[in-house]
Amino acid sequence: MTKIIPFQKNKNKLWATAFLIKGKRCVANIYTSKCKAIEDCLWRQKEVNAYKHLLISNNQPVPHYYIITLHRSELPKNWKPLPALGFLLTTKYS
Repeated sequence: MTKIIPFQKNKNKLWATAFLIKGKRCVANIYTSKCKAIEDCLWRQKEVNAYKHLLISNNQPVPHYYIITLHRSELPKNWKPLPALGFLLTTKYS
């Protein structure tokens, strides 16, 4: 007789708001639900759009925010959430 095993959620799976800037992916924030990650992504996109002209006039790259799934083990050891314009703090751009 075959036994049916119910599918269990992977507790290590997270939804993250990430951004891509000059070919480098950085995680801005993590969430346990996709809905919260989407809300955060939309908010970050609005904030960046509000400052887009200022960023361009100061030769700063404009990030592209998107949603990804990742496992807790994929986060760097000292990772911390970033504010909406936190990409300016992550790396110095020339």
